[in-house]
Amino acid sequence: MRAGSTAVAAGALSGVGYGGWKALKWLFGEVEDLFPELTMSDSEQRWVFKGGMDEFFVDDSSPAVSGGVVYVGGEDANYRAHLYALDAATGRPRWSYRTQGRTGSPVVSGGTVYVADDNLYVYALDAATGRRTWTIRLEGNMETPAPPRVVDGVLYVTAAAMSAAGFFGYVYALDADDGSLRWRFEAGSVIRTSPCVSAGVVYAGSYDHNVYALDAATGRRRWTFSTKDKVTVSPVVSGGTVFAGSDDHHLYALDAATGRKRWAFDANASVNAAPAVSGGIVCVGSDDDLYGVDAATGHQRWKTSFHSKIASSALTVAQGLLYLGVDGNLFAVDAKSGRKRWKSGMGSVNSDSSPAVAGSVAYISGYGAVYAVSEKK
Repeated sequence: MRAGSTAVAAGALSGVGYGGWKALKWLFGEVEDLFPELTMSDSEQRWVFKGGMDEFFVDDSSPAVSGGVVYVGGEDANYRAHLYALDAATGRPRWSYRTQGRTGSPVVSGGTVYVADDNLYVYALDAATGRRTWTIRLEGNMETPAPPRVVDGVLYVTAAAMSAAGFFGYVYALDADDGSLRWRFEAGSVIRTSPCVSAGVVYAGSYDHNVYALDAATGRRRWTFSTKDKVTVSPVVSGGTVFAGSDDHHLYALDAATGRKRWAFDANASVNAAPAVSGGIVCVGSDDDLYGVDAATGHQRWKTSFHSKIASSALTVAQGLLYLGVDGNLFAVDAKSGRKRWKSGMGSVNSDSSPAVAGSVAYISGYGAVYAVSEKK
């Protein structure tokens, strides 16, 4: 097949999704032979954990890895929600803890695992044994909270609520030792982003179009930056700059101390994956394009296109590689050049899940499983 024909056919496949891709394979045979760039797999699966059922949905949970253990939420064979602790080398379960609702994404700090569920219970569990240290219930009634953050003995977590008066979003600061409330901040609409904490300031975005900077000790607002649409992905801070994406198609660079705009990059579509910074480049996902943007100037360094929407809740950077799930597969992309280094061939990765990386191994949730994957040697 000629190169021009390949490009046209590849464009026609854009956006068909995993189900559509399978249908095309059934209709036209093994398309891997026609489009090796789209389908090649140069990764190896270290292990897979299936949790005792085919429908082991973990779409609300991205794994965390710490001390040789992978922590991730899911359901057992009786559809009961749990937080699982899996051996990072083998995938064998070490312990599980049953939660009150679908389990969110955990975070590990100081020998404790913190996680929330979609009934807005927050749990602190011993990372080695799974024994509960404390649990509280947040105010709210919408969705599973985004992954929490722990800094200097304080657990920061967001939640959303709906009432007759409208939609609301909250940022909570809880004592990490006992769950007691330090402070709570209320935004003008839903908050679905993880809080970002840096140099005594908590940053969070909201559906009310705003990025907020809050004093980490008191919750008092330091500054607000208004975009032109919802802020649905978590901000990140690097080198005194806050990088925040919005549904108004822009990635913003803001002075972390004042909120003043340094530059805005037009991503041509809603920013739907939280940015990551590596080597002076801000990597950000928008629709089915991945951009590398100069952190100092906002100029585009590179652009890599995929054939389905980039939906990872957050991009993950480790050792110069950017990890993300797209259309059922896990990709590793060179953060400096945007070149695709390798891709899994599993087809069942949950693209909404953000990978966790330890050493050369990436851990990611899937529909029916949790996977450990690395580049093929």
